[in-house]
Amino acid sequence: MVSWGGVTRYIAGETAPVATDTINYVADETKGSVETVAKSAAKGIVEGIAAGRGTGATSFCPHCGAGGVQVNYKFCPECGKPLATS
Repeated sequence: MVSWGGVTRYIAGETAPVATDTINYVADETKGSVETVAKSAAKGIVEGIAAGRGTGATSFCPHCGAGGVQVNYKFCPECGKPLATS
């Protein structure tokens, strides 16, 4: 009779090192790409924020959720609460 527990342990023992090596290889090979994408995303966000200052860019009020609030407004035109300034 075949011991299925023994077969399962054998298969796990043979495949686990291969899976570990594969995962480590993929992680090492994609690290630079992930960093490049993250830096590009951060740069785009910073440029978008900078481009929105002093222009007609709009946002949402954090208090009442009103849309179309100009980013240079100090107070929400809907609820009148102060908007965060930085």
